[in-house]
Amino acid sequence: MAAFGSAYAVPGGAMMASGRGRVGAMGSAMGPSPLLQGGAYAGGAPVGGAPAGRGDFIPTTVYRYVGAGAGSIAAVPIPGPGCSCWWSLCLLLPLLLLWPLLDQTTTTTSTTTRPPVTTPPPRPEPTPRPTPAPTEETPAPTTTTPPAPTPPPQGPQGECLIYGDPHVITFDGSRASFYSAGEYWAVKSDTVWMQGRYAPTVVTNGLSVMKEIAIGGPFLKSKDGRDNILRVSALSATWNGVPIIPGFPDRWDSQDPPVQVVTDSSGQILQNGRAGKDMHVVHVTLPLFITVQINRWNEPGEGDYINARIVMSKQPNQDGHCGNFNGNGADDTRPLIRSRIGTNGVDPAQLLYRTKTPVHAPNRPDLNNCPTVKADHARKVCEEKSANGLASEECMIDVCFGGDAFADHDADM
Repeated sequence: MAAFGSAYAVPGGAMMASGRGRVGAMGSAMGPSPLLQGGAYAGGAPVGGAPAGRGDFIPTTVYRYVGAGAGSIAAVPIPGPGCSCWWSLCLLLPLLLLWPLLDQTTTTTSTTTRPPVTTPPPRPEPTPRPTPAPTEETPAPTTTTPPAPTPPPQGPQGECLIYGDPHVITFDGSRASFYSAGEYWAVKSDTVWMQGRYAPTVVTNGLSVMKEIAIGGPFLKSKDGRDNILRVSALSATWNGVPIIPGFPDRWDSQDPPVQVVTDSSGQILQNGRAGKDMHVVHVTLPLFITVQINRWNEPGEGDYINARIVMSKQPNQDGHCGNFNGNGADDTRPLIRSRIGTNGVDPAQLLYRTKTPVHAPNRPDLNNCPTVKADHARKVCEEKSANGLASEECMIDVCFGGDAFADHDADM
């Protein structure tokens, strides 16, 4: 028999072994080997040198040490010949003691079974809606508001001229002269506002000329009710304070309200002594068929000033330096006009300019303030220019305070 460990024969048939080695035995390692009594081995060679003989035999187990090995072998008791029943009890007793535990373990142990996983049925895909065929979008009906018809003239048109220092020919053909500096009504009505700014130049000896004209009032309101003001002088022009027509020639237009401003070199001469000079004219076209021609002058040595020609129909409650346009020129003299519209110019609440010029001096210079020599010369010049040979007071004042050229103008009127 071969075994791992050392083997020794022990009394009673027990065997102890340890390590790795070989154990040789004359017989089975787990049981007795038959030996012949007297040393004879049945059917084989003698054992241990015992002499051969006859007689009974008893089984004997012999173990022989054959060498050390690796590992260890625990001793296992081998029951003797008379202890087999007790040995069975020894083996049965532990089983009887462990049986309740084995039964309890078997009883209390339960197997947890997971419920079957339920797979939800697949969600049906939504049925796609059919794509409608493209249709052309019907545009909303376009409502075009026709432009408001241009109102016809409210009556026969007339013209007013303002020129010189300044002299005025009213809509009814009367002549009047206004000399004081300030802002005055040229046309004042319920619809149309026109104001002239008067101031002296370097050659008028303190007498005023028209330096600028401003146009506004209800007829120039925008559709949203906004007020608009057009101002034109010899040197500039503005619409609501914004410069326009900076070039020459030039043009500017407004749609709301409809206004057109053009500057060029064509136009009517409005003052004597201007023929043959370069013309710088501003043509203004306004609502209500109103037009204004403005001649700009800025001659060296004269200073800048303007002449104006206003063409329009009569407006409600109209008055001003251009007269009341009632068909009667007799009530458009300077004293009567001043008595109706005042002597201090435009009320600040209605002023189309940003600042108001204080009015202190009378509207007309006093001839008594003219030196004797100049007064005599003015009389002589005015008599020569007069159609009837008589010098008028206005001509003498013009010559005395303005110069001989004003006599020529007064003679032509």
